[in-house]
Amino acid sequence: MLNTKLEEWPKLFGNNFGLDYVTLRRYLIDARYLTRDTAGEYYELGAASLPYTFDQSLRELDLEELVREEKGARELKKQQYLKKAGK
Repeated sequence: MLNTKLEEWPKLFGNNFGLDYVTLRRYLIDARYLTRDTAGEYYELGAASLPYTFDQSLRELDLEELVREEKGARELKKQQYLKKAGK
């Protein structure tokens, strides 16, 4: 299940960062957001043991929608600039 969720992230966001899901998972483990068993078969959230956390309201964010909105705003700004420049 974890790998399935992580596979979705690069498709939506990670291409801009050059990350695949395996590298993302490694970063999460190295940063102790995830822990895994010695066989690498089972993963658990490890963030509870970190001295910092994220606001729980972040879970409610629709990241896909935020990215779509930002892309739309960028495109609008680009079109306005081109119109102003007479191109």
